[in-house]
Amino acid sequence: MTHYKCVIFDWDGTLNDSSSTIVSNMQDATEILNLTPPSDEAILKLVGLNLSTIFPILYPERDAKTYQKMVDTFVEISLANQHKETLFDGALDVLKMLHQEGLKLAVATGKSRRGLNTVFKRNPHFHDLFITTRTGDETASKPSPLMLEEILDELQLDVSEAVMIGDTTFDLKMARTIEMDSIGVSYGVHTPAQLKTESPLTIIDSISELIPAIFRS
Repeated sequence: MTHYKCVIFDWDGTLNDSSSTIVSNMQDATEILNLTPPSDEAILKLVGLNLSTIFPILYPERDAKTYQKMVDTFVEISLANQHKETLFDGALDVLKMLHQEGLKLAVATGKSRRGLNTVFKRNPHFHDLFITTRTGDETASKPSPLMLEEILDELQLDVSEAVMIGDTTFDLKMARTIEMDSIGVSYGVHTPAQLKTESPLTIIDSISELIPAIFRS
């Protein structure tokens, strides 16, 4: 048994094995716009934030029109390349098990709404598994906890009844800000040492470890 009623997942790097694709998509987008592509490391440090937040960090002193072109170009490239992305091994089984146990499942992601909707169209079973989702272009960027607060409000849950699962400090920090429990995953973008700075309940090395982590909490 667990006292949680809802499990909230980050998407990219937590459920979806997409980090390398995100890096190449972002580098391709900037090259199309005749910009010097950022390094892999520079991009990976920011994965999880909203696109409208990432590009001004990577390219300060550009204008708003250029930033929007970057976002639009990245989204188009990402949509074209989504067939290259897959869920981590075992992730779908874990989601189904949690759903069968009666837990509500939600997504809180920096991904665009178009991007997440496209994923769900390609995988119709996600509509049955996830009760609600929040994306980076329709609410405040992580690490603001707003998307978590919106999910709690929609589902009429107390913060103590939900747990956030993520691979970045941005995920865990937004949970910590509102005193929500969190579980870090070490197989994504940020290292275990980085994740520990945000005081997760535990850090798992495989998505298959999530079930026992949740049910012993």
